[in-house]
Amino acid sequence: MLINGFGNPQEETIEISKQDNQSDEGFNLYTLSIKNFTLAVEGFSMPVGNIVVEDLPAYSFNGKNLVLSNKKVFITAGDKEGVEYWLGPDQLKEGVNISLVGKFDETTALVDIVIDLRTELGQLIYVNFDNNAAPGPQPEPGKKGDLNGDGSVNAGDVSALYELILNPEQ
Repeated sequence: MLINGFGNPQEETIEISKQDNQSDEGFNLYTLSIKNFTLAVEGFSMPVGNIVVEDLPAYSFNGKNLVLSNKKVFITAGDKEGVEYWLGPDQLKEGVNISLVGKFDETTALVDIVIDLRTELGQLIYVNFDNNAAPGPQPEPGKKGDLNGDGSVNAGDVSALYELILNPEQ
């Protein structure tokens, strides 16, 4: 996990679960959860809480599910032992805007999240998760913008994006 470009060994992971319902357009809906999220950068640690983003429509493309969302989310208190103060429920009572983009399948999840804390902390928090649920060696992270998975960002990615927009059910 990276927070604002810095790597941070943390216990938190994302969980992406398929909901039983679908969007009005017929897309599968997912819920993204981060339990006990803590901002931890260069010795500074601030427990934020549980972040849950529901009703994320997933577009299937090249064997991956793609999600894109910008929502107001209410962060609840975590349950990590020894933590008494959580920023989310204590300071973010009106909710917080969270933008995310990600791609995932049964074994991997690459998700970029932007938590808008400009009002509360004077900054946007950028979080990058690269989880791999499969045992064994970890794959190399993909390049940002490499939608077709060929290892480079080029005109093929523009074509892939165009195809995704025109035919999101593929």
